[in-house]
Amino acid sequence: MGVFDEGNEVWTAERIVGEQAEAATMEEIVARIKPLLAGIGPKKQGFILADLAAIWMTGFHPEPVRHEMKTMFLTTLSELVEHYEAGGPRPT
Repeated sequence: MGVFDEGNEVWTAERIVGEQAEAATMEEIVARIKPLLAGIGPKKQGFILADLAAIWMTGFHPEPVRHEMKTMFLTTLSELVEHYEAGGPRPT
């Protein structure tokens, strides 16, 4: 059992990652969100981001799928931090 969409297809971590928006689209969305977080301080920013992540995470059932998504999320977060600390480009 898993989470099903209207087509009655199981949403697995692999399927979700495969259907993510293209990088340019994600960068555009990040650029639109950044001004909303600007100037409110790191504690409030962290709470907002954690709250959004928790809302997103509640959509994944059963637990094996949720665990896969947590792992993917934390891996992506770590990789992005390393990328930005190494001077990699950031969305504008």
